[in-house]
Amino acid sequence: SSCFFSPQCPRPPPPMAETDGTLKHTLGDKFRDVWNSVSGVPTETQFLQKGTLTPAEFVAAGDQLTFRFPSWQWQPAKEASLAVSWLPEDKQYLQFKRAPCRQRVKDLEGKCELVEGGDDDGFAVVASK
Repeated sequence: SSCFFSPQCPRPPPPMAETDGTLKHTLGDKFRDVWNSVSGVPTETQFLQKGTLTPAEFVAAGDQLTFRFPSWQWQPAKEASLAVSWLPEDKQYLQFKRAPCRQRVKDLEGKCELVEGGDDDGFAVVASK
């Protein structure tokens, strides 16, 4: 059976070449910078139409998440150059901490295998042996 990071098969896909990953990340960052400068920060809700949040909606949703689930925590940007002006300084991103793990990856070695090619959306697919 197929699974994607399920409790039975949490093994991530093998890492891609560092230069390839860094290049893709850098290009993605540049694209997002250009897109944000052209499109601007949303001020009216478009969640139902486009699935996007305004900064105020994002902060409100994050506040609810951190209130209900303390494993989620707001974090400031690691560097001032990475902070965005439309979010509060202490609420730049959400981080999930102390995730419970009932099994260790080393205990699952040999029980799962990476399916060659992944799925249509580019996600890794892991199958039980």
